[in-house]
Amino acid sequence: MIIAPDNFYYFILLFSISLGFGIYSLLSYQRNWLNYINAIIFFLCAARAMTEYWVQQVSTYEEANAILKYNGTLAQLFFSLTWLMVYSHVRPFKKAKYAEWIDSFIKYVLIGFPCILICYLLFERVLFITNSEQIKGYWTFRPTASSLMTPYLIYNYVLMGGLFHFGVMIYSMLSEKVNRRKKGILIALMAYMIFAVNLNNHVVVDSVWRVSSLGMNMLIDALIVTWFVSGYRIIRDQYEDASYEILNSLSELIIRTDNQLHIKHMNSAATQVLGEYEKDTSLYKYIKPQLLSQGQNSIKNLVNKSREQVSLNIVDQQGHQKSFVAKVAPYRWRGQLAGLSIIFTDITELKQKEAQLEKANQTKDMLFSILAHDLRKPALSFRSIAKKINYLLSKRDFEGLDRLGHSIEKSAISLNSLLDNLLNWSLSQKDMVSVRPRTIALKKLIKEVINMIEILAQEKHIKINDESIEDIIIQTDPDILMTIIRNVLDNAIKYTPKEGSIYIKMNDTIESTTITIRDTGIGMTPEQISRIRNQQNLISTTGTSGEKGSGMGISMVINLLTKLNGTLAVESIINHGTTLQIQLRKSFDTVQSQLSASSSQTKSST
Repeated sequence: MIIAPDNFYYFILLFSISLGFGIYSLLSYQRNWLNYINAIIFFLCAARAMTEYWVQQVSTYEEANAILKYNGTLAQLFFSLTWLMVYSHVRPFKKAKYAEWIDSFIKYVLIGFPCILICYLLFERVLFITNSEQIKGYWTFRPTASSLMTPYLIYNYVLMGGLFHFGVMIYSMLSEKVNRRKKGILIALMAYMIFAVNLNNHVVVDSVWRVSSLGMNMLIDALIVTWFVSGYRIIRDQYEDASYEILNSLSELIIRTDNQLHIKHMNSAATQVLGEYEKDTSLYKYIKPQLLSQGQNSIKNLVNKSREQVSLNIVDQQGHQKSFVAKVAPYRWRGQLAGLSIIFTDITELKQKEAQLEKANQTKDMLFSILAHDLRKPALSFRSIAKKINYLLSKRDFEGLDRLGHSIEKSAISLNSLLDNLLNWSLSQKDMVSVRPRTIALKKLIKEVINMIEILAQEKHIKINDESIEDIIIQTDPDILMTIIRNVLDNAIKYTPKEGSIYIKMNDTIESTTITIRDTGIGMTPEQISRIRNQQNLISTTGTSGEKGSGMGISMVINLLTKLNGTLAVESIINHGTTLQIQLRKSFDTVQSQLSASSSQTKSST
């Protein structure tokens, strides 16, 4: 008979297959304790096949009895480790409140301790005893009269081998949607192997149990269990939870994708930023459409290893754009690229700090430039005033003194304006400008500003025309508004040729008040207009009469306007002048009061 424990070729076949699978399980997977158990199960199959063949080759009772001690012990170790392996794979209580306690109880109390006890009883021949003589050429054994025999059979074949073992496998089949058919076939196949083949091998003939050929059954059981937890499920179920906990503890965004960058998994940091995801969603979903081409090229360079890391702008779940540095870690299956793990480090705050630092450097450079040139020159000019006055007095040149007086006044106004701008600009840079709104007459305020700088306009014979028809009462901070208008008018005078004109208009609506200042000056280039609209400092240029500037006037105007809930609109054509519109939006309370006043006037008139 070929399938018999004493057949050499049968033994070699079982031994080789078992040993081969054991070595493969030990070396081909990631090293962890479940893989070691899987390998041990196959090694136990090989050892069982060896004892089944070896026991039939000896001729004395003592030798046969010694071998059969190990024969039964190997079988018990095999089944206990198989139960442990299946349970550790499925872990049906892993989401329970006391999952660790339950797992420990099942592993140590239901499996571990009974295994040790039964192995001891089998080794000491308490449950089975070897017949003193061969029967039909085979060494056989028979059950003892021990009271432990019935609990042993119930435990091994009913509780653990039946209810527990198949219960865990059926739970796995029902709780997971994938591979249900495969698992059902495996469960049915294992049930047949255990309850049909094994019981047939243990059939009692004349009160004697034959030496069963369990080597083949154990190998098939081991293959079924290994297949049941195949596809690296041993590694994934045991270590995926641990790896996910580690990944979820990181602040970096970690996204696992396939080769086509379809998302397979995100860690907690990624879901907090990007929101909940659906599997197989494209990673490109989180890149703005206008930046998609750039993002695709960046990720392509990252995957192809042409760059170690790339910068990407990704849209979070609130629709805000955030900056990240991305690195990629490919993972492979059997030498082929199976997917990617992309690590995103949020550098949005770092980018903002870089922008603030760059702005601070620009501020520092501008401040040094003002102190070194624009402020130094008028300060030095005042040093020679006393000598000029004494000289003109000694010569009795009163006309020269009068011209010098006008020059001193002009320099004083320019220096005062520069110092005032410097103070307001520095306060606005530090966000220290306080707004104190009051009710003011706008036409009166503009007249005060014109009086302050009229001498500069007269110097160039420029006429300032206030074309406002009626006065407008507004609620705002007069000091800030005067600084804004003075700077705009100062620029208009600076860049308007001699004999030019400046026009001022006002317009009032329910929602806003607009001050329009138009000059007949040299105008601005599209690049200069763009820098103003992007709130960037202008590069200072000399005026039409060689006037110097700091380049911070318009930038400061825009900053101060934001304090007044206002905006600045610019229109300009080279050599055809510039028009600036200062629009001050009214508060909700002001609008409501104006609407009420308008309604009252309408009722009274009717």
